Amino acid sequence: MRLVLSLGLALLAAGCSEQPAENGTANQAAAAPEKVPHCFFKDSETKEWAAKAEGEQVVVTGRVFRADARYKAILLEPKVEGAVAVVRPLMTTNDTGFAADGNWWDVEARIPAAGLEKVEVRCGKKVVASLDLPRKTG
Repeated sequence: MRLVLSLGLALLAAGCSEQPAENGTANQAAAAPEKVPHCFFKDSETKEWAAKAEGEQVVVTGRVFRADARYKAILLEPKVEGAVAVVRPLMTTNDTGFAADGNWWDVEARIPAAGLEKVEVRCGKKVVASLDLPRKTG
């Protein structure tokens, strides 16, 4: 009985001492820089990037080539960094059952427009397109 009680107290004490370590690990993870997604596309495999305002959103469009029809191109969820929004093309499994016309996928992202001045399309660390947004006047 004493052995069970001693083990229980030891486990309880060990659990209490691990809590600061978990908080420290969480703080370290929050401070770590975000990993840049791999770029699957050559420069010649993206084109026709455009950004336009539609109401309270900015719509970013482009075309991305994927030679193997088992895969399609999409845009990752946009990230807003101050007045700049960043979108990134990504390759994923083609779940449509069809290939894109000429293997060029039309991609689109919608971003809240408040405070945005520019949209950057990045592939890996490289900026593929830098799209200035028209300033509202009036």
